[in-house]
Amino acid sequence: MSPQRQDYLLRLIEELGRFVRAALSPGERHRAEAALPALVEAQEKLFAMPAPEFLGRTPEAQVELLAKGESDATAVEKCLTQAAILEYAAELYDAADRPALALGSRQWAAAIREAVVTRWPGLAAKTDDR
Repeated sequence: MSPQRQDYLLRLIEELGRFVRAALSPGERHRAEAALPALVEAQEKLFAMPAPEFLGRTPEAQVELLAKGESDATAVEKCLTQAAILEYAAELYDAADRPALALGSRQWAAAIREAVVTRWPGLAAKTDDR
């Protein structure tokens, strides 16, 4: 993966982390659900397509979309970034008192990680130290 691409993905996750923490900070929990569209925007950047084209697809199909035309290392990074975005969504859903959606996001993230480990076992072990 190019250093620029890796830096971009790391910055995306760091920015989202700061954003989610701000939405979840004391006295700001009411902003949690309002913050969810920013996560969808981040996913659109990651997939390089509008949300309707990847939402509703299976985790395995999302992995395929993220991997298309990418090196194995870049595909793994993109997939793990998608899993991290889904984990952030789960935190926001928890704060918005929507436990079923939080659970669904966590399960989706786990399915993405499982698909990565299945498809790229050596690479996933090296890069999933987040």
